[in-house]
Amino acid sequence: MTTRTRLIEGTWSCTSCGGKDIPGRYKACPTCNNPREEGKESTFDFGATDAATGKSLREGVTDEKAAALGALGADWYCPYCAAGNREDAEKCKNCQAPKPENPPRAPPPPKAPPAPPPKSGKGKLVVGLVLLGLFGVCGLMFRTSASGGKVVAQAWEQKVERQRFEQVEELGWRDELSERPTVMPTNGAGEQAGISNIRECSEQRRGDKRIPDGTERVCETKTKRAQCGTEERCTRKDKGNGFAEETCTDVPKYCDEPYESCVLRTRYRTVPDLQLRCRYATWKWVTQDEQVLSGKDGAPRWPQLQAGANERLQRTGTYAVEVAWGKDGSERHVLKPSSEAEFTRFQPGQAVTVTSNGLGAVTDVKPAP
Repeated sequence: MTTRTRLIEGTWSCTSCGGKDIPGRYKACPTCNNPREEGKESTFDFGATDAATGKSLREGVTDEKAAALGALGADWYCPYCAAGNREDAEKCKNCQAPKPENPPRAPPPPKAPPAPPPKSGKGKLVVGLVLLGLFGVCGLMFRTSASGGKVVAQAWEQKVERQRFEQVEELGWRDELSERPTVMPTNGAGEQAGISNIRECSEQRRGDKRIPDGTERVCETKTKRAQCGTEERCTRKDKGNGFAEETCTDVPKYCDEPYESCVLRTRYRTVPDLQLRCRYATWKWVTQDEQVLSGKDGAPRWPQLQAGANERLQRTGTYAVEVAWGKDGSERHVLKPSSEAEFTRFQPGQAVTVTSNGLGAVTDVKPAP
């Protein structure tokens, strides 16, 4: 690892006449002879650096006399007149005061970092408004109120199917069929459909399947980090005497290097999935007939059907209760009871209590106490 050093001469500004770019080797302004004083206004400026390497863009010192000055230690400041003096000066060049033992020397103040841009409150405002809206909607959903209403209409329909447990023929895949005995129902329940007489099996397409069809080499281009030479990295140190020492080092440089990654994988092809499909005998409930009754009153009635041997009756009913509520009964809601017992709790003209949330949606309807 190679290391190189060089001197960079700084410049300063005069606080008396405003002179600019005064070489760091001068301890007094060449225009007004004002001595350089310690302070922010006369801090040494060593110029810009390359953003990638940190190397100073200013030329290094080649003059032997300047190099000798740069080799000295930090300047000292007179405690009487505040003038800056070379490290080897035994008395102040400005007021002739003797150099104090171990003269105090404060490092130049660091440059203040740039003030961060003011944060915009727009994003926070948007988020706050969204959250406020969500909380408002949730509050309306969970806030409920009760209002008086009445039943204005009813409707019902009840259907009875007469079903018989009888033997039928079905089609099924052979691998899903196994013969088993049939258990006949008792009082329309407890049956078990058996399977028997599996026959007439033929090959049919059940779908598609993928089967191995050799191997194939699949490659893709990837990248990896690899050293691709060296690059220069530089730092500089203010010596406090108008000069800075810059140290540059060659460090490894890394690049994205492409390479090919290959694997062997199984290749597949799609073929028809041929399976045996067979006829078989089984038992199931088959509807023989049905009757339906409907009405718009509060007294539902079931059709009168009778079940014989190996038969059963299947009952299904649908119900609706319309209520009027709100101011002047202008709001309408249709309640759909799940059973006849729930439906018969309501009668035409009956008073009810309607519960709704803050969004106006009905959440419950009950007969008024």
